[in-house]
Amino acid sequence: MRTLYLLLIVGILSGCNTSPPEKVVKINKMVIPVVQAQPESKSSSDSASLSLYQDNKQQIENVASSLKNEYLHEVKPREMFDVHSQAYQVYASLTKLEQMQQMNNFYYKEHNQTGLLSINQSVNSLIE
Repeated sequence: MRTLYLLLIVGILSGCNTSPPEKVVKINKMVIPVVQAQPESKSSSDSASLSLYQDNKQQIENVASSLKNEYLHEVKPREMFDVHSQAYQVYASLTKLEQMQQMNNFYYKEHNQTGLLSINQSVNSLIE
């Protein structure tokens, strides 16, 4: 009887411990790059900045969309607030991606090509 009770407890506890997907862990551990703008030639940097900005924006949107499609179907409201749930971890990742998008916007407005490049490298590391 004691063994049965122990097995029941272990089964219940192991069911509560779901580890988040690798991509989610990678996003949550990622540090959003903060880079000071460096003076560069205006004419060549505008087109390069626009290209990097658009590329970053598209890649961030693609990663966010894939997270939503893969992990956020039929999420119960209580799962969003349970720190140990997969849904909570995915929402934390989406928040991190939103912060990265905001930095991407800021770097573009400031014509900070170095910042845009660092965002690009961070996003590319998620895709690989």
